[in-house]
Amino acid sequence: VKESVMNKQLIKIILFDIKSNLLSCLLLTFQMIVAFFVIGNLCSITAYKTVTVNALDGFDFPKNCYSPSSTDIYTDGGIVVDYDDIEKERNLSYYIAENYKTEGRSEFCEEKDGTDYSLTVITEHYFDIFGFEVSKGRLFQNAEYGKDLSDNPPVVLGSDFENDYSIGDLYLDKYEVVGILKSGMKTTFLQGDKSSVVSADDDVFIPVMSIESMKAQGIDYPTSLIYADDKSDLAAINDYAAENGMNTYNFISADETRQLIDLVSTKADISLIVISSIIIILAVFSMIQSTLLYVRKNIRELLIHMICGASQSDILLRISAEVLIINLVSVVVSSLIFMSLRTTLVFMLTGIATAVIAVVPVMVSIKRKPLIMQIKEEK
Repeated sequence: VKESVMNKQLIKIILFDIKSNLLSCLLLTFQMIVAFFVIGNLCSITAYKTVTVNALDGFDFPKNCYSPSSTDIYTDGGIVVDYDDIEKERNLSYYIAENYKTEGRSEFCEEKDGTDYSLTVITEHYFDIFGFEVSKGRLFQNAEYGKDLSDNPPVVLGSDFENDYSIGDLYLDKYEVVGILKSGMKTTFLQGDKSSVVSADDDVFIPVMSIESMKAQGIDYPTSLIYADDKSDLAAINDYAAENGMNTYNFISADETRQLIDLVSTKADISLIVISSIIIILAVFSMIQSTLLYVRKNIRELLIHMICGASQSDILLRISAEVLIINLVSVVVSSLIFMSLRTTLVFMLTGIATAVIAVVPVMVSIKRKPLIMQIKEEK
């Protein structure tokens, strides 16, 4: 009972100490949250780099394929905008399809009962490039590509639809289900350092139709990948885009995408490591200074606390409580921002290391020169 009472008293004292130094605690907490935010972005970039590059290595991209990546802005009648006219982009896709061999995907919506449902048009080798496999049914047959739109065209569903549809069912009362993909199938768009890996579990795939049928339906032709013996052979695409007041394009291969992601990620990693290290070092020095100042200001009170029965551990806990709480709050807040287990573990390890580094010098100082000796020297 006595120990319980003393623990409650210790908690009250610690809370009072923090309240007395609240502004400094808040500033240090904010500083640590900023540091963790930078570290969190570093973790995100590292994870993105690992996932994307590994995925690109696992995909079977043709060597002579390039992906068009649009520039940021273009001028339409003197007005700067950050997107192209949909009709112009669609006509550009038809131009590319008529003059180049392409692979990839495009999306269109099918309306039913007031709800739009997205379908993905894919080219003949799309499934092969990304290694898609079915859990039920089959993938598309070669003869099903490039045809005019017919009654009950075939579709392959992502794994999310497995419990809702069987082979032979009609999706949206119109499209015949011929296959359901295995869970975890992934795809990507080659967009340089903005490339990302996306799940295909909720996609609905339909084989590409003839260009005439695509035009009649108002559907973009899939041009995610464009075949060319040399990148210079794609210059006509930019000429067509410029003539129509559209964005020009950068064309990038899978190998160039990997190299660009490595380059950009490395530069970002170095910058974020330097920034986070500086912030944490400054925070640690501030914590050490704050803790030493606390001991000097409250040395008599700490000694009285010991005379009244506080153990050495109680005194050490009281002295280090401010640092521990600052790091704890910073870790919790930062973890809620990023919502990632891996990032949270990094925050925890960084917080523990920071707390230890900040507290150890004070503990060593007290061990070398007990409180009673410090009071005598002060007198």
